Amino acid sequence: SISIKDGGWRIVRGKGPSGADVMRFFVELEEKVERSDVHIPAGRIYFACGYYPLASRSAAAAAVGGTNTMGLERETLEEEERRAYLELEILKKKMAEASEENGLETLRASWALLNKCVDHSCVEDKLEQAKLREPELDDLRLSEDRTVALTREGSLCTKVNKLIVTEYHVLGRFGIARSVERHRDNNDDDNKGLKP
Repeated sequence: SISIKDGGWRIVRGKGPSGADVMRFFVELEEKVERSDVHIPAGRIYFACGYYPLASRSAAAAAVGGTNTMGLERETLEEEERRAYLELEILKKKMAEASEENGLETLRASWALLNKCVDHSCVEDKLEQAKLREPELDDLRLSEDRTVALTREGSLCTKVNKLIVTEYHVLGRFGIARSVERHRDNNDDDNKGLKP
């Protein structure tokens, strides 16, 4: 059995991957823990995982008639990426046709194709960043009232002071399990979620 003291938590806005919000929390071990080749010193163990407030996502999507399965930025970028892909395919066909005509038309078509490839690549990069900030709901653990979600996994580390430098040593990853509350008169799975 491991003795753990109370800890604390906070939400850090915009400090996660691609500007995502992060929930950071800690617990304090009263004594060191050793299992096989793993050694965790007594003291604070720090945890971090992605934090997503869903209430703002719902409001933004409803305001413009979007869906709530993903964030508004991501939805917009996915539509932009589809348009850029279609335009790229049209330019590829024009390029093939131009290569059969004359050199000047081939050069113009090549230039347009190159520019569209760059545009498409930029949109794809933005979309990948948006996917980190606004993941699919199926990839998250939702609170019971569905206003907040956390990533299914996070990282944990410990702080080590070395002379004048403080280092954080990564201990590994942790998973967030679904919390289930069973009501006496209602024993279905609709009550699954994280506790607020």
